[in-house]
Amino acid sequence: MSIVIQIPPGSIFLQPVKRFQALFNNPTVNKYDFGTPANTDIDFQDTKKQHLYLFDKFSFSASMDEGLFLENVDTVNGEPSTKLSIKVPTQHDRLIYNNKIPIINYIDNSDVIFFAYTDQIDTLTISMEGTLEQSVELVGKPSVFAQVTCNCYEIRNKKWIEHFLGRTYKGQAVGLLNGSIQGF
Repeated sequence: MSIVIQIPPGSIFLQPVKRFQALFNNPTVNKYDFGTPANTDIDFQDTKKQHLYLFDKFSFSASMDEGLFLENVDTVNGEPSTKLSIKVPTQHDRLIYNNKIPIINYIDNSDVIFFAYTDQIDTLTISMEGTLEQSVELVGKPSVFAQVTCNCYEIRNKKWIEHFLGRTYKGQAVGLLNGSIQGF
């Protein structure tokens, strides 16, 4: 099933890509660890004042066979430790997706809908956390890489944005207070 949203003319297609590296034994002994400062709050997508950034596709892969990735994902309380998050720093690091996104397998152009809107210039940040075990097939690999790609539209059409966010009051989208969207 697909989500269908008609993007207004004049919107710009963006495809932010980010790569993450997990070193073996650094900092977690006997594991590949993505939860390092090098993988935390990395600049992901610049934003402009009063533009809406609509993400509609999401892909994830790593530098190993998908089955090998799945086999080596660590779990914490039965949940995968590998997670992604995308934040709006000027909005007190508000996640643009309600929760961190669990990564347990490869994702190719998965339909998603999440968005960012701010009343100031900003840069969305992305983080990856979690650990992988080292199975026999990975022995001798000093590091593994993971890559995230999103399809994103920078929407500039004010009426379309107002419609998307909801009714307006005095030129400001209802629920939009001090640059953060309340209730989303």
